[in-house]
Amino acid sequence: MDSTDLSRKIGSLPSTVEQYEDPSLQAFARSVIPPHLFRCDAVTSAVGNACRNNTNVHFDFNYLGEEFSPSCGQIDDDFAMSLVRWFKFGFFKWYKPKCAKCDRGGPDVESVGVVGPSTEVEVRGKASRVEVYRCKLCKKEFRFPRFNDCRTLLTEGVGRQGRCGEFANAFTCILRAVGFEARYVLDLTDHVWCEYWSEKLDRWVHIDPCEAKVDGAGIYEKGWGKKLNYVFGASRDEIVDITGKYSRSMQSLEMKARRAACPELMLDEIIYRVDYDHKTKTKVDANRRTEIGRRRHKERVAMNEQQGKDWGDLAKINVGRQTGSVEWRRIRGELGQSQSTSTPTATIYSRTFDAPIYQPAFSSPTTTNLTIRPNLNLPDKYSKVPFYNMSAITVEGAECCVGIPGLNVVVIHPLAHTILGARSFDLMRRKEGDEKDDSEAFKFFKTFLTEAVKHLIVVLVTVSCTSAPSAELGFLLKEVLKVDVSESKVRHCEERTTTTRSEVTRM
Repeated sequence: MDSTDLSRKIGSLPSTVEQYEDPSLQAFARSVIPPHLFRCDAVTSAVGNACRNNTNVHFDFNYLGEEFSPSCGQIDDDFAMSLVRWFKFGFFKWYKPKCAKCDRGGPDVESVGVVGPSTEVEVRGKASRVEVYRCKLCKKEFRFPRFNDCRTLLTEGVGRQGRCGEFANAFTCILRAVGFEARYVLDLTDHVWCEYWSEKLDRWVHIDPCEAKVDGAGIYEKGWGKKLNYVFGASRDEIVDITGKYSRSMQSLEMKARRAACPELMLDEIIYRVDYDHKTKTKVDANRRTEIGRRRHKERVAMNEQQGKDWGDLAKINVGRQTGSVEWRRIRGELGQSQSTSTPTATIYSRTFDAPIYQPAFSSPTTTNLTIRPNLNLPDKYSKVPFYNMSAITVEGAECCVGIPGLNVVVIHPLAHTILGARSFDLMRRKEGDEKDDSEAFKFFKTFLTEAVKHLIVVLVTVSCTSAPSAELGFLLKEVLKVDVSESKVRHCEERTTTTRSEVTRM
């Protein structure tokens, strides 16, 4: 890469973010978001009575005016968390090449090459290129257009799938559509993510829709082990170099070598020119420029102060990449600093299942109907094992967790009235013949709950009847959740059809 390539990449950023300001696109983007996600108090306050009374899935809020401007400060960080969880787990899918004729994928599919867009859909969707694959069994070829048009990306049956570029493009559009100030973040070591402006924190907050990670800027350098060189942020109002936010080695000789493609003074000139033209085109007024300047100065000071400091062993960033096949991540060097193939849920004694994320609007943020009932949709590989007499946990009638003998956790957002996630842990039983203790499983369980409490506000915990909570498990629950296991907030449920009334814990 030379200065010409760098100039071209930076110069393409304004056109990417300008599409997010199209009112008709924003209206379409809002129409695909489940209405219950708007029921957070901060959001209803911003949009007025239209949100409170309308239950139509495809309603269109009229909040493009001042009452719902990005500067109103009434959209909160919890709403951003709800949006990214819904987007990652309930709306957008990671693309895996799969033959439509014989339903084969993985090793049964081979890459043929990359071509330009040729079909009407590919051209209309502004595909930058089209990946072509062939099924090794039926020899049928199929195409994967890399769409850049947000309307296409958000359209069911055409878009709603992709890799990091599509994820970031579509999610930045979603953020802008609901009123957040948003940045599209381009990492020239081949990744893309987003940021949103938090009025509460008075700073830009990292949010990666591929990984559903929020406020974990160190995940790429510390967790994935990426050797970053250039990271640029593009918003409605500015184009900026924010590499120092995501790397703490800006002064190292290695980083300077990585950035040798373009002298720093020349890079500053390129960014200044592109940013100036962008501000002129979007008609950023003097008052707005002053506010942008204040933010930028504060951001630069923060980036400079953190240089040379360790990221710390933070659970939310000290993990490798989770999206994409293991081999693909290994080739890209994004499995993490240890280059391990494990994931955060791959623990020694904890069998964990990612339940499909389901976001119903339940009636009360303080009490919840919790039901344990037979699960009829259990995968065959588990239902055939006698030990797994499975149950499903439902909240207000919504199935949200695969229940296994052990511990089942449901994470709830109290303001948006949504179920954000669920995990099942088999912490009580060792593998036959294994001599080791359960410390690794408990360590992961504690990390999971701590992060849930920190970011997701409410945790509802149930324990199945295989055994009473051990002393160690009871200690962890008390330490992390700040409740005693004897309280009603932690239920010791029997494995039969039953319904309990359980108070949720407001953190």
